[in-house]
Amino acid sequence: MKRLTIGFTFPVLTQEHLTSYEIKPPMSLLHQFLVLLQFSYLKFCTCTYTLISTHLIKDHETIISNNTNFKLAFFSPANSTSRYVGILYNTPVQTAIWVANRDKPLNDTFGTVAISGDGNLVVLDGQQQLIWSSNVSNSMANSSAQLLDSGNLVLIDKFGRTLWQSFEHPSDSFLQNMRFAVSNTHEKSLLTSWKSPSDPSVGIYSVGINPPNLPQFVAWNGSNPYWRSGPWNGQIFIGVPDMNSVYNIGFDLTKENDESAYLTFSYLNASTRTYYFMDSEGSLLQRYWYDAKQDWVIIWSAIENECDVYGKCGAFGSCDIQDSRLCTCLEGFMPRNLNEWSRKNWTSGCERRTLLQCERNTSTSNQDKKDGFLKLTTVKVPDFPELSYAEESDCGSECLNNCSCVAYAYNNGIGCMQWSGNLIDTVKFRESGGVDLYVRVAYSELDKKTNTDLIIAITVIIGSISILLVIFFAWKCMAKGKGKKNTSDVFAYGRAENSLEYSHEGSPREKINQVKREELPVFRFEALAEATENFHAAQKLGQGGFGAVYKVKCRTNCFEQHLYTYLYNFLAEVDAYLQGKLSDGQEIAVKRLSRSSGQGMEEFMNEVVVISKLQHRNLVRLLGCCVEGEEKVLIYEYMPNRSLDALLFG
Repeated sequence: MKRLTIGFTFPVLTQEHLTSYEIKPPMSLLHQFLVLLQFSYLKFCTCTYTLISTHLIKDHETIISNNTNFKLAFFSPANSTSRYVGILYNTPVQTAIWVANRDKPLNDTFGTVAISGDGNLVVLDGQQQLIWSSNVSNSMANSSAQLLDSGNLVLIDKFGRTLWQSFEHPSDSFLQNMRFAVSNTHEKSLLTSWKSPSDPSVGIYSVGINPPNLPQFVAWNGSNPYWRSGPWNGQIFIGVPDMNSVYNIGFDLTKENDESAYLTFSYLNASTRTYYFMDSEGSLLQRYWYDAKQDWVIIWSAIENECDVYGKCGAFGSCDIQDSRLCTCLEGFMPRNLNEWSRKNWTSGCERRTLLQCERNTSTSNQDKKDGFLKLTTVKVPDFPELSYAEESDCGSECLNNCSCVAYAYNNGIGCMQWSGNLIDTVKFRESGGVDLYVRVAYSELDKKTNTDLIIAITVIIGSISILLVIFFAWKCMAKGKGKKNTSDVFAYGRAENSLEYSHEGSPREKINQVKREELPVFRFEALAEATENFHAAQKLGQGGFGAVYKVKCRTNCFEQHLYTYLYNFLAEVDAYLQGKLSDGQEIAVKRLSRSSGQGMEEFMNEVVVISKLQHRNLVRLLGCCVEGEEKVLIYEYMPNRSLDALLFG
C-alpha cells in the first residue's frame, strides 16, 4: 500500500505535525478537493518553517521561522540583479546573514530550493541544473529542512537526526547561540567577507578563532593577519579595550579538549536582534537593530584606528594612537632601519641596543650582571604567547632562567604567558584593557632606565619648585601692585627716565626737581618696612619731634631682593640699599615721620631740599627719601657712636 507524506501548514507547521495519511481509492470528491487545496496552499504559503521533499520553494516564495525573525528566501543585493538564496533577518531593511550560492548566482527568477532525491538540500536553476547542495554524504530520502528561531537552517533525516546546519558553514555573520568552532585537527569555523556590498561571493578577508590553548579572534587579509582580539581570559578577550559588561554579555568559550573549543554569545533578552559580521573592508562589526529608527546601527568595530591593524609597528615596536609618533621602539630597543622610520614606515621594526646575557660571549657571561625586565603597563600583549603553568610569583624567574624567553605577563584568568622570538603587535592602551608586560633587557639598559628616571624626577622637582617660586613672586607682585594702586601716591616712578616726579601742581614740583638734580636716591617704602622689621621697636634708635629713627637690618638675601626688583620693574639703583647698607658698605638709619607730627608736605620737602645740600663733618648726611601715600621717610647715614645729646646728657 503506497503512503504519501504531507506537511500541513495551518495554523503553523511543526515537525510534530508531520503525519502520514493512507490514501485509499476511490476517494470522495470532498477528499480530493481538500488534497488539491492543501497542495495549492503549500505552493504559495510563506508561513511554514519546514521544507519537505514534496515541496519546492520558488523565487518570491519564502520560509519564515516560527518567531518570524528570520526567513529563507531569494534576494538580490544592492545594485545587483543576480539572484541568491539566503537566510535574512525579517526586517524592512534587507539583511542577509547567510548565502547558499554566494559564488554561483542565478541570472533569472526561475530558481528553486528543494530536497533532492538523495535527501540533500539543493538550489536548482530554471533548467533544473544544480547550483548549490548541502552535499551530505550520509543523507537519506524523506529528509526535511527547518529554519529555526535562531536563524539556523538545519537538514534533518526521518529519524530526527541533524545531517547538516548552516551554523557550521557560516558566510560572513556570527549569530547568537551559534557555535564558532576552532580545532587543531578538524575544520574550523571561518567568517568570510563579501567581495563588496553588492557581491556576496567570498572576499579576501576572513576571521576565526586560533589557537585552542589560548583562543583569540584573528582576522586575515588573505593569508596575512590583519587584526586580533588578544587571548580569552574566561570573561573577555584581553586585547579588546572596550570589551566590558556591555559587550561581553553571554559570551562563553567552551573547551571540549586540548585540541578544540567553540565560542558562543547570547543575550538575556532572546528577542534582541544583534549579530557580528565581517565587512568587505576587513573589519569585524557588531550590528544592533534599533526599533525606533527601524534600521541597523553599528555598536562596535574591531578596526577603529591605525593601531588596531596587526603588527603596525613591526617587531619590538609599540603602537600608541595618542602619541604623535604613533610607533616607538620598546625600552632597550632602537629602529632597525632609521631611514624608513623617519619616513613613517615601521614595518622593519626594532632591534636590541644591547645583547642579552645569553647572547654575549660565554667566557665573560658569568662576570656580567644578569638581565632584568622593564615593565610596560596596560598593553595589548604581543601575538604568539606560550602558556606556562608557573605561579604568578615564579612567572618572571622562570622566564629569566630560559634564554629563549624575551617577555612575560600574568593574567588571573589565563595564568603565566611567556614569549620567545619577536614581539609582534604590541599596543599601548590609555584608558582600560590590556595587562602589564615585562620585557627582558640587558642589565646596562636597566641602569639607563634608572638614570633616566632619576633625571626626569629631578627635572620635574626643580621645574615644580621654579614654577611655585614664580607663582609666589607673581602673587607678591600683584599684592604689592594692588596696594600701591589703592594708595594716593605722591610720587610716581618714571622707569624709562629713571626719574621721580611730584603728582600735584604748585611749588613742591620745583623742589622735587631740585632733589632730582641733586641725584638723591629714592627708596621703596615696602623695602624700608621690611628692612626695619615693619618699624619694630627693637630696631628703634630714638624718637624726635617729628618721628622715630630706626636702624636698618638686613632680613633677606641679595638674590631675593634682586628678584623682587626685577618683578616690580624698579630702578636698579634701589637694590644697593636693600641690605641695610649702601653699595660702599655704609650703614644707614631710617627716620619715619609721624602722621600726627603736623609736618606737611611743604615742610617735609623743605627739609629734604635743605638737608640734602648740607655737608659737615658734625652733621649726619641725608642719603635718600621715600614718599608713598601718607608715608614720609628720610634715610640718613648711621651714627655708630650715637648722637651728641647722648654724650652730653647720657
